[in-house]
Amino acid sequence: MDKESDKKLWTSSWLILGTALFAFYKKHYLLGLVPLSVFLSSLNYWKDSNNVNSRRIDIALIVIGMFIQVGYAQYIKDALKYYFTVLIGLFFWILGNLVYTPTTLPLSVLFHQLFHIFASTSNIILYNSK
Repeated sequence: MDKESDKKLWTSSWLILGTALFAFYKKHYLLGLVPLSVFLSSLNYWKDSNNVNSRRIDIALIVIGMFIQVGYAQYIKDALKYYFTVLIGLFFWILGNLVYTPTTLPLSVLFHQLFHIFASTSNIILYNSK
């Protein structure tokens, strides 16, 4: 990927920090570690997306975090709203990967930014629900 695309995704990764802080504010201390670790690994990866090891760590933390949070969400009042928002985010992530070519890079980056937005929104729903 080019440096401009990396910078856009690095910038949108900062949304994740907000959800970690919101989790801590709502006293979801263990759940807050999920977006905090994803935030740190994402910043590390998007500063240079050509680093294969950073990519693997980022993906591993995202997958582990999703399993933890999706499992926890079954016990909350707003579970359906949370799962629906997660699915929309995953849709944009898949779409971004499907359209990824050098000529469609801006569209792929936009879809990945939308993934960041929906992932962060789903986190807020999860941490704000009883």
